[in-house]
Amino acid sequence: MHVHNALTQIAFYLLIHLPFKILSKCLSGFYLTECATGFFGNNCAENCSVNCGDPGICDKVTGHCNGTCLAGWEGDLCQNGKYIFL
Repeated sequence: MHVHNALTQIAFYLLIHLPFKILSKCLSGFYLTECATGFFGNNCAENCSVNCGDPGICDKVTGHCNGTCLAGWEGDLCQNGKYIFL
């Protein structure tokens, strides 16, 4: 009897629960395919910053630069200039 219950639970997970989780993630803007290098975000429509320590290379979901920014830039996306020139 225990084997039957376990198999029923596994079948429920694979046929009902798992597809629903995948579908809900797709509907909320997350996709099963990874963005190409240099792109991130919903539909991979955003370009990574050229101000990242590795220009154009960033996290493929958030767009945050991996590590550092180029000299004179700061912020998660290296979007903020550090210096004001007068």
